[in-house]
Amino acid sequence: MENDRRKRLLALKEEQKRASGDSSSAENGNGDSGRSKVSEGEDVNNFIKEIIEQKQARKKQLEIVQDFFENPGSYGVDTEMIPSSTTKKEIEERKKELQHKVDLLRSVLKALEGELQMLCRIKQPDEDDDGQ
Repeated sequence: MENDRRKRLLALKEEQKRASGDSSSAENGNGDSGRSKVSEGEDVNNFIKEIIEQKQARKKQLEIVQDFFENPGSYGVDTEMIPSSTTKKEIEERKKELQHKVDLLRSVLKALEGELQMLCRIKQPDEDDDGQ
């Protein structure tokens, strides 16, 4: 069982080496790397340590992200005020502009609706001819 586990770890290590472009693998067809068992054990232990360190580093990164979302103030983000370089005067002027445009569009819409209602009330000349 321990031997199977070691073989799987070595295979995983070799696969990772191939994926990273390292072609210094000395493995032959039967899964035996040709090195002493002590050296294999050290390699496996080092590989496991690397994997654990990578996972711990990733966990730490995720903890920082979670902490940021839970407490953005500790990272210098003021959630009470939206940062903006626009002054209150500019905002008020823009609001007036937009209100004017909305009012203008409402006037146009009202005129178009009136025209549509008028056209709907007009009898078509073809309607009178059909009855004769």
